[in-house]
Amino acid sequence: MNMAGELVLSRNQLLQGIARNDAKATEGAGKSIDAITSELQETVMLTRMQPIGILFSRFHRMVRDLARELRKEVEIDMAGKSVELDRTLIENLSDPLTHLVRNAVDHGIEPAEERKKLGKGEIGHIKLHAYHETGQIHIDISDDGTGIDPHQVAKAAVQKGVITREQLEIMSRKEKINLIFTPGFSTTDTISSVSGRGVGMDVVKNNLNRLGGQVDIASQPKMGTTIRIKLPLTMAIIPGQVISVEDQKFIIPQTNLVEILRIPADQVKQRLEWVGDAQVIRLRDQLLPLVRLTDVLGIERTYTDPSLAAPRPDRRRNIADRRSKKTPLFGSKRKKSRMHPKRRNDRSPGFNGTAGTGRTAHSTSPCFPPGSSGMALLWTGFSILRRLWSNPSAVT
Repeated sequence: MNMAGELVLSRNQLLQGIARNDAKATEGAGKSIDAITSELQETVMLTRMQPIGILFSRFHRMVRDLARELRKEVEIDMAGKSVELDRTLIENLSDPLTHLVRNAVDHGIEPAEERKKLGKGEIGHIKLHAYHETGQIHIDISDDGTGIDPHQVAKAAVQKGVITREQLEIMSRKEKINLIFTPGFSTTDTISSVSGRGVGMDVVKNNLNRLGGQVDIASQPKMGTTIRIKLPLTMAIIPGQVISVEDQKFIIPQTNLVEILRIPADQVKQRLEWVGDAQVIRLRDQLLPLVRLTDVLGIERTYTDPSLAAPRPDRRRNIADRRSKKTPLFGSKRKKSRMHPKRRNDRSPGFNGTAGTGRTAHSTSPCFPPGSSGMALLWTGFSILRRLWSNPSAVT
């Protein structure tokens, strides 16, 4: 109620400032409204938050009953019950967590006799741990069981026709483990009420993707498995980065951004490289592929023609920039210009640059740096001699 009253007062101040054409009063009222609405938003969001312990509490009985059915001895430990999560997320997280815990009991924990032979305790342990990290909720489901053997998973995938032997040869260890997320895939030969139906891990991943979450697996054979789930704090408001491509705008959730890199104009030519037909960027001694969003989304690239002041289709493949004092052709160190292999037959002195609007433009006329009138005169003389050589009859 207090915030609602303050919001009304700030609104009245804003209206009075606009009526008097008082810029200072209007700015002050705007800042006040911004602070109040932010506080009001946080208060409303807190009403949607619930402790995740409400979800964890149901797993004690489920693990006990399932262990008795499978003739195993299993204990489950929980940490981070007080971590709060959006009510919508808790409701939609029930099925994925239930499946992961059942998998840990069925596939992960070994029978007591087998654990004893491996030098482990007869009682298997499963741990649920929830915590905050980097603005997200992390939920770890860990067990000290048999772990996931990537070679066994890959072998089963080849036998079931999920992948070919050629694909298997180039797959990494992590990629082999992630095959368990393939629809219809199961390493269990017998079908029971718990497993073997090939329905589960793919549904878990799809449900988490719909919630804006991610799932990752870390496993060591005969040591155990940890499945980590990353979720946003709430589904109501998700912070994002606004980007524009041509005349369209898009928003990328900040949770999906690792790093934003800005390349100065005079470093574009040096930082971007070609590997075959693919353009890459060197970042901390690593080559990262450069993907144009226009190509991914099927949007036609354009540039502004300075002579017509109108957008025209941009068919260039190289990226260059002339807004700096160092141009690609006439740098301070006289470096040779690296051209795309398909353009090496083009011997004209033109190059790719940008128009004044910052959009790329293609130029085929010779471009000389300021103060190089002698070079321009030399080029003019060379052009005249070339025409006379090709057409002697033009001499009068």
